Amino acid sequence: MAELGGPGPAPAAGAAAGAACAFAAALVELALDSEDPARQQAAELRRRALELVDLDVEAYGRLAAALGRGDGNGVAAARLDASAPPLRIAETAAEVAELAAQASRLAPAPRRADAAAAIDLA
Repeated sequence: MAELGGPGPAPAAGAAAGAACAFAAALVELALDSEDPARQQAAELRRRALELVDLDVEAYGRLAAALGRGDGNGVAAARLDASAPPLRIAETAAEVAELAAQASRLAPAPRRADAAAAIDLA
């Protein structure tokens, strides 16, 4: 989190989105009973989101380096590379939101608000 507010080019919005997605998935885990198979799915989505945070930071770092070198071909390749993690984060967030919507209906009553918050967070 401290790095996100730091002066460097990364982490930035992609990493923040991935972290928000991971938090949302964790809320879905919290909302569901330990025996619910959807809880395992939420755990996997949380792990994927956290992996994507790292991939986003690495890819954006490569883009910043290529921009700094002024390497035209390298910049084009790095831009393409840097676009993949945010797209995967968005796809993962959509999966989390769908799972959270299900959990908000199926979770025990005291945990439905956590699932509902996960929808907005994802």
